[in-house]
Amino acid sequence: MGASPGVYGGFIGVSDNGTETVIPVSVVVPIIVGGTYGPSSPQENTPYVNFAVYGAFDWSWRYEAGDWRTFAIIVPPGVSELKVNLSWSDNQTLIQEHLTGPEGFLLASSEYPTSIYVSSGKFRWYTDTGGPAEDIAASSIQPGIYFLVLHNVLFGGTSSYPENYTLNVEMA
Repeated sequence: MGASPGVYGGFIGVSDNGTETVIPVSVVVPIIVGGTYGPSSPQENTPYVNFAVYGAFDWSWRYEAGDWRTFAIIVPPGVSELKVNLSWSDNQTLIQEHLTGPEGFLLASSEYPTSIYVSSGKFRWYTDTGGPAEDIAASSIQPGIYFLVLHNVLFGGTSSYPENYTLNVEMA
């Protein structure tokens, strides 16, 4: 209880008659109320840091190359609009937002309708805000589990490493 939203991973060690086994486990902590979410202090001591990206992409590969983060958002009854603002500090870094609904269909994206994908895992820098932030929104939504998927496609590296970011989630 009290964990920040995101994906957490770890291992469970099991020993039986001298045979040891390591079982990987992961847990998704959803966003269940609107608010501002960001890096905790001190930084999480896990292999997967939820509110930071590291520029882990390959410009000789394909679109899916890059540093990805996923957040589950549980939308309760009575909510008809979901807005997400993503912000970071480095003007050369680019993190895209994609929101899917309970059926798995794309509802909102900071990349569309203006595609910034060039080819071979390369992207042009562009945000809808003109700065180190992206805004997306979906209206006429229904209760259910939504997924916010973040894709780090450019990494400036001039302000900090890793690049921390903050999410502001509004439900109306």
